[in-house]
Formats: sequence, C-alpha cells, structure tokens
Amino acid sequence: LGKNVPEEFRDEIYGISLSCTHEYDFIGTPYERQLNYHSAHDLGHAMQDYMLVGCSSFATWGENSADSSLIIGRNFDFYMGDKFAHNKLVSFYQPEQGYKFASVGWPGMIGVLSGMNETGLTVTINAAKSDMPTASATPISILTREILQYASTIDEAYAIALKRKTFVSESILIGSARDGRAAIIEKSPEKTALFTSSGNQIICTNHYQSDTFRNDERNQENIATSDSPYRFARLQELLKENKPIDPMKAASILRNQKGLDNIDLGMGNEMAINQLIAHHSVIFLSEKQIMYVSTSPWQCGKYMAYDLNKIFSDTIDFHHEIATLNLTIPEDNFIRQANYKQFMAYKQLTKLIREKTQRKETIETKVLNLYEASNPSFYYVYEVLGDYYAAIQQTGTAIIYWQKALTMLIPKQAEKVRIQQKINKKQ
Repeated sequence: LGKNVPEEFRDEIYGISLSCTHEYDFIGTPYERQLNYHSAHDLGHAMQDYMLVGCSSFATWGENSADSSLIIGRNFDFYMGDKFAHNKLVSFYQPEQGYKFASVGWPGMIGVLSGMNETGLTVTINAAKSDMPTASATPISILTREILQYASTIDEAYAIALKRKTFVSESILIGSARDGRAAIIEKSPEKTALFTSSGNQIICTNHYQSDTFRNDERNQENIATSDSPYRFARLQELLKENKPIDPMKAASILRNQKGLDNIDLGMGNEMAINQLIAHHSVIFLSEKQIMYVSTSPWQCGKYMAYDLNKIFSDTIDFHHEIATLNLTIPEDNFIRQANYKQFMAYKQLTKLIREKTQRKETIETKVLNLYEASNPSFYYVYEVLGDYYAAIQQTGTAIIYWQKALTMLIPKQAEKVRIQQKINKKQ
C-alpha cells in the first residue's frame, strides 16, 4: 500500500502513528495500521451491497442558485456503527507545498472525504459499484487529498486523477470557484472520465453518468438493482421544487427523508436523501469560501459555518470558537418531534429483537407492538418481525410479516430477493 501513497502523505501518517496506542500491535505496527485505515473507506465502498455506503450530492450555479454563485451540498453516508460517527473532525491544513485547505473526517484520517481549498476548489466522493479489490492501489481519499492540495480548477483536478491508479470505483464531485461550475470525475481501476453538465446543476449519487461508463455492465447492473437512480430522481425533484438554492434550502434537501412525490419511505430507508446514518453533511459556498458542516445527530443538528478567508488569514484565535456563528443553520425540527424519539426506539428495539431472535427467546407482545409502531412504513421492521416468528416456529405469522415487508418500498433488489427466499423456504 505504501508504494501507492505519495511520500509526503506517508510522512504525515507516520507522524500521527507516533501518538497511537500499542494495544493493537498484534495487527501491525501503529504506522502500518494507520496507513491501512486509509483503505477502510475503499473496502466499505467495495462492500456497498452490505449497506455501508450510499452518498448523495449535488451542485448548482447560475440561475439555479440564489445569488448565481456555485453551491454544493453532500451527505457522507458511510456507516460503521453509531459510535464511529461520534468522532467528527474539521481539520485546517497549511501544507509546505500546495494550497491551504479544510477537510471533514475523523481523527487519524489525512485523506479527504469532503473538503475545500483556499482557491474555492471543493472535493466530495461518492461510491460506485466495484469489484472486490485484489491488489493495492491508491486509496480514493489519498487521491482526493492530492487534488485538494494541488488543484485549483476542474482540469487540474482531472489531470491529477489520471495519474493515479485506484482500487475501487468512485465518483469525485469537483466544484471550482475559478470555473464557476462543478463536474464529476468518474474513476475505476481501469479508466477515468470527466462528466460535465449542460445545464446549471449536477447531481451525483452512486452510479456513473458519462459516455465512458454509462453502458458498462457493472454500472447497468448497479442502476437496475440499487437505490442510486431513485435518490438521483429525488434530488432532481427537490432541486426543481426549491430553485433557486441557498444554504438553508440546501440543508433542507440534505435533511429530506421522503421519497418521490413526498411518499413516506419509513425512517432510515436508503432510498431517502437523509438515511439517518450520515457521518457528516457539508454545504460549500465555493466563491465565498464558506463551508458548513453538520453537527450530530447525522445532518439534523446545526450546520456550523467556517469562513476559510478568516481562518487562513492567520488572524483567527484558535483558542476560541472559530466558526462564524451568525451564519449557523439551525437544527432540523425533526429532532424536536415525536418521530425522532420513535426512530431512536426503533434502533434500540431492532437490536434487542435481533439478539433475542438469535437466541430463540420469546418477546412480550407489548414490545413487538411497540416495535411495529415505531417505524410502521419501513420494510425492515416487518422483515425483523418475520425472522422472530420464524425463530419461535410460528411459520404462518412469519410469512405474513415477510409478505408485508415486500409490499413496502425496498431499496435494493438483493433485499427483495432475500425476503422472498425466506418465504419460499418456509412455504
């Protein structure tokens, strides 16, 4: 892996590794572990069928933006358990070479998932369908770090992307203040393409759009079997409804939990723009050098605004709050509503019921009813209940619940097949 990471970034990873615990030395040295953690994101992407990844992003400019300048919004839906999302870090870099930049990630992560540099160039990444990696190459977040540190235009970003071989497929949404627009670099281990929009907006979910990739077998399979096209269509709908876009409207789009035509998908459905799993959500105003970063939970807490002009001018006091507080976007009303409490109950009860199902233990009817009422429009509730009844040998009831799950909106073809197979097995 080290051979595929530029030396200046390996130096930085080594520096961080000197502060690492020795508790996990049985896996590898602190440096080896820190280096390999930078591939964890890529492996999560390769395993996207296991519901680790499903990011959504968009950019608008010209007549589609409230002040005609470039605005970018993105949800980073990379889920590694609730505890993982507790560690959010906004980092400001002043490298020895290249541009100063800001990046949102977690401690020990020097790669870039969402970031903006001092020229107003932004980078966000969205997974695409990948084969399971069989050999090392450059982790996507290291490539995007290199782009953010050394590029100021879309063409410069594309030139850097062409230089590096990656081991998973990815869409990199590049926003550029100098170009006044955004474009998508589509990359796989075999080829790279630049996708541009003829209009004043661009949308990026988890499938490819360029002529180079559009008809690839894996991309076509991804379009046919995943929730990516649904979220794409929903973003089109929301951008049209909210045009022209400003930061408040961008936040409301990124927080939206409904499906097409405002249909109720159930909370936590991957078909929604807001899947209630986001590690972070960001809004960039490239030309103004302002970066909004969401606070917990998910993208529902306040979005704090960071003015990179001030932060990179060396006049800011890092001993005090560095966010520009008067630009803060308030928290989502959702977290003050009964629905939020219901969703938290749904999460706790899912864990409890699955554990008891595994042990074939009986659960009180009151608890089961509470669970069904906690998220009644979500297919997974009925699959979990079906699994429970199957475990306690109540096959008829299990089939009824699984059949009910199939009447709901289900994100992936594989999930429908899984539920149908359970029914077939028991009939």
